[in-house]
Amino acid sequence: MLFALMLCGCENYSFWPFKKEKPSAPAALQRHDEELSAINADRAMLQKERGELIVRNQRLADELEQARETIRQQRLQLERLEDLQAENERLLQQRHNNPE
Repeated sequence: MLFALMLCGCENYSFWPFKKEKPSAPAALQRHDEELSAINADRAMLQKERGELIVRNQRLADELEQARETIRQQRLQLERLEDLQAENERLLQQRHNNPE
C-alpha cells in the first residue's frame, strides 16, 4: 500500500508519513517582501547615484565650456600680442633705417 501511495503521488496527503515540509505562506511572503525591500533599497541607491552623476557631469561640462572660452580668449590675446610685436619690430626697423 505504501508503494501504491508513492506511485500515485500521495505525499501531499496529510496521512503520508514522508510528507515534505513546504514553507508556510506567511514565511514565503515575508521572504518575498524582504527581497523586494532589498531590491527597492538597491534601486533607490542607484537612482541617488545616478542623480549625483548627472549633476557632476553637468558641472564638468560647464567647467569644460569655461576652459574652452578661456583658451579662445587667450588665443585672441596671443594673436594681438604677436601683431603688436610685429608692429613694434617694424617700427624699430624703420627707426633704425631712418634715424632722425
